Amino acid sequence: MNCYDKCPHKTFQYNDKSCVQDCPSITPYNYKGKCVQVCKYFLIKKTCHEECPYGLVGYQKKCHLKCPSEAKYRYKWECFKKCPNITILNPLKSVCFDSCPHGKLKYQQICYNRCPLQAPYNFKGECVKSCDGYLDGFKCYKQCPTGRFVFNGKCIPKCPQNASFIDSKRCVSSCPYFHDDYLNCIRKCPKYSYPHGKHCRIGCPSSLPFINSRYDHDECLEKCDSFKYATENYSCIYHSECSAFIYDDTWCFQKCPSNAYILRSKDKLCKSLKPVYIMICILSVIVSINVVFGVRVLCHYIKMRLDKKQRIVRSENAGFTEEVNLLEIIET
Repeated sequence: MNCYDKCPHKTFQYNDKSCVQDCPSITPYNYKGKCVQVCKYFLIKKTCHEECPYGLVGYQKKCHLKCPSEAKYRYKWECFKKCPNITILNPLKSVCFDSCPHGKLKYQQICYNRCPLQAPYNFKGECVKSCDGYLDGFKCYKQCPTGRFVFNGKCIPKCPQNASFIDSKRCVSSCPYFHDDYLNCIRKCPKYSYPHGKHCRIGCPSSLPFINSRYDHDECLEKCDSFKYATENYSCIYHSECSAFIYDDTWCFQKCPSNAYILRSKDKLCKSLKPVYIMICILSVIVSINVVFGVRVLCHYIKMRLDKKQRIVRSENAGFTEEVNLLEIIET
């Protein structure tokens, strides 16, 4: 009269209500602790097993020490009259395997050292009559392995001269978009490179020094657009992206350059010193002209004074000479 959640050890559940020591004849087989009428699997002394215990093999819902002669081929722990279609026969041991040993090739449930002539191609360890992919010798691939490239339905180690470009591991005569220095086809030039025809070259030419990044590729420009600033590394960025000093309304510098001064530190504006240098040069020229003009005027003035003095001296000398001549006449 005891109640249990499950039947105790060495008893079996019968009709979902009772625990019995031996299953009745109406349900004679024990399956997972319950009395059942039919065993769908393998029997050992009225006990039903889904798999035969280790060391035994199953045939016709019974477990045996070895396979009988009418079903002598063993696959895993079951006996068969012939190996299942997906398996491979080892005729020496009458054993079926899922695959051939390493280095062997499968053809019609038999392992070979090399594929026979009627199925000469090796595809994933199986011999096939034709290759629905790419050939590398007698090996067949859905995709060529690393270091191999597709050309004329074959996998080759290097693209030929007439199809020297590589587009997704295929040898082609030209790339649809661009290619790098190693002849690999690419959809867009990588960062800090520019298209020279279809060739992506590193950096930008001196005639187009500024790099403008676009959604599909980077382009080289003679100067940045009006709504962008140029940086020290010659990249073009939007005005909103500049958090440093703005110079000449076209550049974005981390600090003002040596030929500029900070006009407004709060707004981070730099002003070029060129106008100052130009003004200094203009003033220097004006001062130099004035100095030269003043020197010339002074020299002219001094010359006039000297000329005047010389005329006075000559005049005095002439008067003195006349007096001497007059005295000589009188004395005579």
